Amino acid sequence: MPPELKSIQDQKPAQSVKRISRSENFPSLSKENAMLKQVLSGEKPLPKVEEPLQKPEYQQKPKEEIPEEKKFSPEELKISWLQFAEKQKIDEPRLYSLLITNTPEIKDDFVLQFSLANRSQESHFNEIKYKLLQFLKKELRNDNIEFDLEVVDNSEQDNKLYTTKDRYDYLVKKNPALANMRQQLTLDID
Repeated sequence: MPPELKSIQDQKPAQSVKRISRSENFPSLSKENAMLKQVLSGEKPLPKVEEPLQKPEYQQKPKEEIPEEKKFSPEELKISWLQFAEKQKIDEPRLYSLLITNTPEIKDDFVLQFSLANRSQESHFNEIKYKLLQFLKKELRNDNIEFDLEVVDNSEQDNKLYTTKDRYDYLVKKNPALANMRQQLTLDID
């Protein structure tokens, strides 16, 4: 053996090595060790089978949330819808009137179809869409509720009948017999 190795082997190990216990590094283990020591020393009886030892928080699996899928009726939907609308009455009167005048229809797979008159209403509705959706999911106990927005084109309502000629033409379109009656009675359109 070379002399260098002999001199290393002859040296004594250092006495100042500090041993670190597990409980200093892992505080949660110190509680388990303390309980184990109490059981082994007889200070504490073994737990009964009915009372299983609970795992520490870091070992417990998080509870998976099961989505609710309770069926609800149109009446229940309307009640919850109006409750939400009432909450908007003071702060957002436009949204309140929008929600009161239009009630959604329930379609397949808990999709709520909601009709709006124009893009302005759509933008107002989109401001509260998330809050409303969360409110309905909670109140109706159904996490699968979704919205299907539909902007209805009401161009016929935009063509207002201002003159008597416009009114007469509109009524003749609806009932052509009106033109014959006007001719028989020799009436003029003012």
